[in-house]
Amino acid sequence: MKMSGILDIVNSIAVFQLLFFTIFLFIKGNKIPSTFFLKLFLIFQLIAYNNYLYFIQESGFWKPILLLSMPCILLWAPTFYFYVRSRLYKNFVPSWKLMLHFTPAFIMIIGIIYVFLEDENFHEQISKLRNVSYHFSLIQQLIYYIYTLYIIYKYQHDIKLLSSASEKQKLSWLFLITYGLAFTSLAISFLFFILNILDQGWGFLVFWVFLNILFFKAIIQPDQYLGIDEKKLLPLKLSMDKSTFYFSQIEEIINSNQLFLDPDLSVHNVGQAVKLSDRIVSQVIRLNTSLNFADYINIKRITYAKEVLRTTTKSEKNVLEILYEAGFNSKSVFNTQFKKHTGQSPTDYRNINKSNI
Repeated sequence: MKMSGILDIVNSIAVFQLLFFTIFLFIKGNKIPSTFFLKLFLIFQLIAYNNYLYFIQESGFWKPILLLSMPCILLWAPTFYFYVRSRLYKNFVPSWKLMLHFTPAFIMIIGIIYVFLEDENFHEQISKLRNVSYHFSLIQQLIYYIYTLYIIYKYQHDIKLLSSASEKQKLSWLFLITYGLAFTSLAISFLFFILNILDQGWGFLVFWVFLNILFFKAIIQPDQYLGIDEKKLLPLKLSMDKSTFYFSQIEEIINSNQLFLDPDLSVHNVGQAVKLSDRIVSQVIRLNTSLNFADYINIKRITYAKEVLRTTTKSEKNVLEILYEAGFNSKSVFNTQFKKHTGQSPTDYRNINKSNI
């Protein structure tokens, strides 16, 4: 079998998988902004397959759809960027200013309309336009995906402490698909610019490999793929008496075993220890302290660190040793949290309170 025949088979399988992904997301996915953008991303991938049918197979039957399919490759990266932003930040709301991200696609549409109206040497003119857009799209995707990785890392740093298992899963999912897309774009760019392999069928082949990794990950973490509707995660209503009783259990197990000293402590860990669901634990802590889980645990860690700072000297234990002992995993996080809850740096606090040693 010729290589072109193998590429046709692989691309057909990829289209079927994309179609399955998209339909399944429409049926089972939650109606939240991030899921909406993921649907758009998959739909644009599907529509763009028409480019392969027209240019690779030279099928004129697909010519009218070029007005949609050619601009779609310039919509992949912006749409994915919106998906990640809305997945990370609940208050992310697309505005008209964000339409600027779609400017290249709009310019492409105008160019295609112009070629259609000219209707002279159509295939030659549209092929030139395709080549320009394909070059641009590869560069565009690399820029967007690298920047998307940057905002994921920035988000990871901004939240300071990953105390939630679901938060870790979310970041793991986003890192996987963003790294996958970035690597895919890089590999296609290498084939296209360095090896001068101009057959876009090879690009689809590389994307198909990533698609199968995504498919496997979606099976393992379906909630991350389908989107987690925050409204559906709201805890059950509890009476004040029951809430107080549960909170005393949580306090007892955390304090007696000093669970807060574990840097990997999560709501799930606490839930398992007290035999309550993650939802109940989160709600009980918030009802009784007006704090989320991360702040609740951080206060305990800071309290522990304050005690150690008061009762030891710098020669006995330096700040770095204390912060790790208290359950923090970075100096910047510890300093930020310490100043947040005490209004002082750890060093200043120790100096002011050294007379109590």
